[in-house]
Amino acid sequence: DHFARGRVGTFIHAPEVNEHENDLENAKRLVARLAEAGYTADAVTGCMTYWEDCSPLAAAVGALLGTIGNSYEAHRRAKSKFLTHEFLSTKRCSQDFSVAVPSIRVKTAEELEAALKKIPLPALLKMEHGSSAVGVILVETADEAREEFRRLVSELKEEEDHPGCGLSFAGPSMVLMEYVDGSEHQLDMLMFEGRLLFHAISDYSPTKLPYFNELAITMPSRLHERRQETMVYLATLVLRSLGLNTGAFNVGMKYTKRGPRLIEVNARMGGFCLRDWIRRLYGVDMAECAAMI
Repeated sequence: DHFARGRVGTFIHAPEVNEHENDLENAKRLVARLAEAGYTADAVTGCMTYWEDCSPLAAAVGALLGTIGNSYEAHRRAKSKFLTHEFLSTKRCSQDFSVAVPSIRVKTAEELEAALKKIPLPALLKMEHGSSAVGVILVETADEAREEFRRLVSELKEEEDHPGCGLSFAGPSMVLMEYVDGSEHQLDMLMFEGRLLFHAISDYSPTKLPYFNELAITMPSRLHERRQETMVYLATLVLRSLGLNTGAFNVGMKYTKRGPRLIEVNARMGGFCLRDWIRRLYGVDMAECAAMI
């Protein structure tokens, strides 16, 4: 009864691969299932996903099949909000500017106390492998951070608690991140072998703090053209630095007084209305292009 059964030529149900901490082993199981269905490596020309939690798994499957794409390690770096910023903090996206934001992984109350001594308040507390702003909250005091951490790790423990927000990776692993103020933007980008083929920028309205759920979106962007160019340039460098050279990507950024700062990188096309709006405004179907790549 899966919703996708009637939308594909061959449907293979593999419910056993939903624990993404074991994606390298899951990839081997999927390749074996493909072979059983008659799809050997030389018969498969590509491997992709539109589902956020499955992007590292798709990369691992593609690597085993020898298809075009990025490495499993690159997709794992992008999926983890902590690893993304930690990795980029060791690189410089230009000679005088870094887009990475100071971040610390937090899994226990003791780790939170240590992080509070290093990350200035107010700060963001967010799920390490989350998506759609689930579990993202602004904390202004240490007591708020402790209270919200206890609440989040008690409410979000397993995948069933909120499907699709990354709980199948490492359970309720959190990140305490420096809060940066500024206008928020999403960049939807098509890349091939490190070359930018297309981009579209959308503006996000201020959210109702302390939460970060989207309230309104504007496309095309109304940001000054020079600022748009700067964001596109830096977002392209971020993708290349992470090893995400080929595919459709969604990059979240804020334009601050210091220039663009990175929020997160989603190693798949943007969700919600973005595909429809891009197709209507620019005549580009992100889903179709991702499949073609």
